[in-house]
Amino acid sequence: MAKKYSEKLKDPRWQKIRLKVLERDGWACRKCLADDRTLHVHHLYYVSGKEPWEYDLDALMTLCEECHQDEYEYRREAEDKLLEVCRILKLWADEVDTLACDLFAAGHAEQPRALFEALSWAMRAGEGQRAVMAAFEHRRRAGGEANPEADPK
Repeated sequence: MAKKYSEKLKDPRWQKIRLKVLERDGWACRKCLADDRTLHVHHLYYVSGKEPWEYDLDALMTLCEECHQDEYEYRREAEDKLLEVCRILKLWADEVDTLACDLFAAGHAEQPRALFEALSWAMRAGEGQRAVMAAFEHRRRAGGEANPEADPK
């Protein structure tokens, strides 16, 4: 009979990986930076059939109990929201795939949090938002590829 997930987390192989992650992260939550709370090692993703200790260290991060619970509870809703936005924007499947591949590549080339901050800033900043909206409007009118250089006038 297969072990329950909670039993697998008692395995010495997981415990060794867990300690490496906690040490790498300075025994602090990577999200809120708390170092005085109960800490968990969070899997950023799961692969079917893979044991908890079989992931690269890059796929694991330290979160405090509160941030870990928030991530667990909100993740599915946030991912569904992102897909809904792609549908509302009428992105084709290949465009969603390209977006995913580009984000993945950029996230590995730079620090993922820095990438998120830069994208978020650009989308909220007046000029960045206008450029993005101009690209969407250009695409809507032309029925072709989005062009970030499009003149919004």
